[in-house]
Amino acid sequence: MQDSVRLTFTDCVFTYRRGSDTVRGIIDVVDPTPAVMDHAIRLVFTEFARIHVNRDGLLSSTTLNGSRQVIRDADHIAQTTVGFHTAFGFSDGSTASHVRDWDNLFTADSPGSIRADAWLPSGVLTNFTTPAPLHFNAACEDRPRFDCGTLVVVATRNGATSTIPITFTACGEYTLTRT
Repeated sequence: MQDSVRLTFTDCVFTYRRGSDTVRGIIDVVDPTPAVMDHAIRLVFTEFARIHVNRDGLLSSTTLNGSRQVIRDADHIAQTTVGFHTAFGFSDGSTASHVRDWDNLFTADSPGSIRADAWLPSGVLTNFTTPAPLHFNAACEDRPRFDCGTLVVVATRNGATSTIPITFTACGEYTLTRT
């Protein structure tokens, strides 16, 4: 048996000086590990939209579909994003979308150092697009706070697909190559 709650928004409108926002759609909040006392949560978005109308009457929107899940303990944070589609509508009438399927695992360098009341400690981030795992360095003052590893991004724009490896060489330093 899973613990869950469904939040349904039916054209909830918030008006303020600069315009208004309308929220509609569904968010399911699910405990993916109900038999375990942990910090796990799954959010499932179904046509969840925020529509903004500015004071000039121009409309922009963001609509979410898909699921995100996080399971963590004192040593690891596992994040899974499945079939997550974000659709953007801009005030000039143009649109864009973003689709992602991610499976990330963060492992702290020092076991037991992930705490809810503290900054993220140093550790290794691995996922299916990291041929060399990324190392997050909590001591870095420059962003991004990775000091080694490679991330590969595959992007599609106007029907053309590009593969972009980003190699981190030192704290906040990286190179990227578009192929």
